[in-house]
Amino acid sequence: MEPGAPTVSTNASSRDPRESEHIRLTCESTGGNPVPDVTWYRNGAPLSAGVTLVPTSVKFGTTFGLLDVQLSRKDNGANFTCDVENDAGHAAATAQLSVHCTLKHVAS
Repeated sequence: MEPGAPTVSTNASSRDPRESEHIRLTCESTGGNPVPDVTWYRNGAPLSAGVTLVPTSVKFGTTFGLLDVQLSRKDNGANFTCDVENDAGHAAATAQLSVHCTLKHVAS
């Protein structure tokens, strides 16, 4: 059975999390047999370095994939995509982050 269309949510304390803040993105997909694998991407590139990927878990038929990120300037406007896939098919969802960056004072 093909996995259901995933949703991506965040635990960010505000709509525009701040640079250097740690956030967790959660991917949820209902159904899928066998249980789908979850893969995360930043701007189309698979994520592995500089982030913490929490192993996929399943609860009451819903697959969860968690991604912990310490935000930086490069994450402003970045697209984070969660892809769920099994032998029957795949589905994806994308969230775009807006990161509040701190301006640096340059002495003249």
